[in-house]
Amino acid sequence: MRVIGLDTSTATGGVALLEGDRLVGEYTLNLQRTTHAERLMPALERVMLDAGWDPAGGVDGIAVALGPGSFTGLRIGVVTAKALSYAWGVPVAGVPTLEAMAYQAGDAGAVICPAIDARHEHVFCAAYRLEGDNPVPLVGAQLRALQEWLDEVENLATGHERIIFIGDGADVHWETVLQRFGPRAQRPPVGLRTLRSGAVAALGALRLRQGRRDDPASLVPLYLRESEAERKWAAKHRSPS
Repeated sequence: MRVIGLDTSTATGGVALLEGDRLVGEYTLNLQRTTHAERLMPALERVMLDAGWDPAGGVDGIAVALGPGSFTGLRIGVVTAKALSYAWGVPVAGVPTLEAMAYQAGDAGAVICPAIDARHEHVFCAAYRLEGDNPVPLVGAQLRALQEWLDEVENLATGHERIIFIGDGADVHWETVLQRFGPRAQRPPVGLRTLRSGAVAALGALRLRQGRRDDPASLVPLYLRESEAERKWAAKHRSPS
């Protein structure tokens, strides 16, 4: 099975090609001076060209990170995945971003806590354990104040159990995490701390093999909160109590 993985959840975005259990190619760029709209399709075209993949009969499915994350980035990724699914006549699998991070962490002997920085001392977060290749949620994706989330993690990880923190939410608040958990708190190596599109492709391929495909017409990003523009509009038009 040949699967394309797309990730536009955060400033780090990328494209990956997976054939069976082999990662054929991957493009990752963690820069904020370019946009996903500018680089996603050129990256996909380049990686497919280098790998010799022909869209006509050469792709079996599309996997896309659904979020949470950047509003604009998620829309670009999901719309692109839907368009490719329709154009090529292949199934699409939406992959929750935090779940893909837990899959990437790949540690079955620890509580895995992915987090994306949501600013203002908040994080998009969850907690998982791995059963084989499957991330099993202990706490589903949510938007929480940092200290509330750390309290929740402390209740989940009993005794001296290791806790793997992954994502830019953990990186931004790493000193706070260390103060709370000490040596129990660990991070993956530098190259694996932010989501790789290869993990999205692998988890998406697993879903497709299990028959867990999504309807392109109804596939939408997982935002977890209103956009800043929506919040400002609501505040401006809120009726006085």
